[in-house]
Amino acid sequence: MIQAIAFDLDDTLLDTSHLLLGAAALHACETMVAKGLPCSVQQCLDWRAELAANLSHKEVFPEIARRSSSPDHESLGQAGVQTFYNAPIPAHLPLMDGAADVLLQTEKKYSLYLVTSGAPQTQWEKIKSTGIEKRFKGIFVVDKMKNAHKKTAFLEILQKENIPAEKLLSVGNRLAEEIRLAKQLGAWTCHFEYGEHAGEQKFFPEDHPDFTIHSWQEFMSACRL
Repeated sequence: MIQAIAFDLDDTLLDTSHLLLGAAALHACETMVAKGLPCSVQQCLDWRAELAANLSHKEVFPEIARRSSSPDHESLGQAGVQTFYNAPIPAHLPLMDGAADVLLQTEKKYSLYLVTSGAPQTQWEKIKSTGIEKRFKGIFVVDKMKNAHKKTAFLEILQKENIPAEKLLSVGNRLAEEIRLAKQLGAWTCHFEYGEHAGEQKFFPEDHPDFTIHSWQEFMSACRL
């Protein structure tokens, strides 16, 4: 039934929470405090950890600035967002355990696409650091800084493949993105429940995935591929 698979990158193929998140969050909080955020760096980090389960970081840092009651909360929030999403990326990044094997198995039977969101330059640096560009028929980098969302990318995949939505499988760690937006179109969904968004609250009927996995070793059998 499935003919195309759309994979997310962060905390799906790449262990962003473990490899990149801590340094990016620290840099963002340090920048905000240096610019006048009226709290400690540790308080900023604690708020970030509390808020991040159900919000994107584009929402997290403005909320931190509002919580601090700073009169300059808008500019402080944006400073945190820009710093976080443009954090330095190492030259080489490993894939999650088992992810390379899954890509090798699925590329023989399905059209593979990578659909990731964030600051485009940073996302491309992550992609190049993992060395996975050639594994995909197409790569979509959704510009979160411009309020773009993944549904547009999913629609483009359906058009390129000339398939109905029920022949697409979307795989990712965010219920609010890879699951909800894909199910709104009628696609199949697999929730990779991992990282800081594990345990994300379900707010809409479309937030309930068709399949849920916690490691790549489960993927092929769980999704009946």
